[in-house]
Amino acid sequence: MDVDIKNHKSIFDLMGHSLAIQRLSQQIEQVARTNLTVLIQGETGTGKELVACFIHQYSPRASRPLVAIDCGVLPESLFESESFGHVKGAFTGAYSKRVGYFELASGGTLFLDEIANLSLSTQRKLLRSVQERSIYPVGSARAVSVDVRLIAASSTMLTTQVEAGCFRSDLFYRLGEFIIYVDEPTKCREPMEALHAHSVRQSRYPDIVWDRRLCATVLLPVCSERTTVQAMDCINTSHQVSFPLA
Repeated sequence: MDVDIKNHKSIFDLMGHSLAIQRLSQQIEQVARTNLTVLIQGETGTGKELVACFIHQYSPRASRPLVAIDCGVLPESLFESESFGHVKGAFTGAYSKRVGYFELASGGTLFLDEIANLSLSTQRKLLRSVQERSIYPVGSARAVSVDVRLIAASSTMLTTQVEAGCFRSDLFYRLGEFIIYVDEPTKCREPMEALHAHSVRQSRYPDIVWDRRLCATVLLPVCSERTTVQAMDCINTSHQVSFPLA
């Protein structure tokens, strides 16, 4: 995964101590100790992958792999072989055995990003694996037991998808044993200031200075104008408007 949190002991190091972040941190710590499947819901860019990383880091599985599948970009035709693996000769071009993401994540965590993009047919295959805790590599009639903790994320409300018949209700309930909703960072002032301060601390430009007044007068209005605000948008804006104070 692209997110590196090894140097951060908690989400507070990244996003500050606002009430919204405190509630989010409590949910992360609460569910991380369990083996429940987790569904993270939030708009694009709100930090769902970051939340998944912290859940894994706080869990008993932290020493094992965290493997991510981006369901939004992986073609449906490849999902089964990429996720479950395949045996040699399973299809044209399968010149050797391939271990899938489920096995690669053995003992650890498998993060399924943008889960709503999966077709109903693929959802059925995923449901079977979740229920039976085993997979069938493509071309094999032999089940392979897997021990993975599943975390799924979606920028689309899955309840709406279920009602529309686009997402299986049984898979939704399997994945949503614990649901976390991640808000936009600009919905309240405190998280926005914390994000600005963090972006300045982590900046590769040592002459950038954090200033609460600048955040209130420049950064907040700029980010609040947008219908969909991504965390990286705000960080980039922060770098553009921050400068050494006289």
